[in-house]
Amino acid sequence: MSHENELTMVCFDVRFETFSFINIDGDMVKFIDRPFFLLSYKGKLGVTGGNAIYRPYFQLWVLEDAEKHKWSKQGFKLQWPHRLLDEESRVSVAGMIGSEDIVLSPTHARDPFFIYYYNLERKMFTRVRVQVPGVDESKLCRVYTFPNFVEEEEVKLI
Repeated sequence: MSHENELTMVCFDVRFETFSFINIDGDMVKFIDRPFFLLSYKGKLGVTGGNAIYRPYFQLWVLEDAEKHKWSKQGFKLQWPHRLLDEESRVSVAGMIGSEDIVLSPTHARDPFFIYYYNLERKMFTRVRVQVPGVDESKLCRVYTFPNFVEEEEVKLI
């Protein structure tokens, strides 16, 4: 939600069916204008954005206190080992696994392609090769990545 250079995040609590509002920190307003991602960082709401290849330094904003609308900012510099990247790689943040590993995925790729995991504490990369059967290797395809996706046969709501 936006009003005259002020941004507000609208939250909905499914259990209690209530709305709450969190003001976006003034320094974040410029940052939020570009594509951004919500993720869980050490059990707290985190916001990051930007393209990891074009901006190897990225910011992670963490909501420290929702009632007081207090955010902290952490900066990380991705130290890409050049041997991990192929020349067509254009990756962006796709999410987070656990509380320390950022998932970086290409937006477009040819088969096979790679997904990268960057551990924020150890500052280390892991590269995982993904090959999709039946995909024409010569065609550039759009890639959608959903970290922490769990497929369940039956979903139970409380």
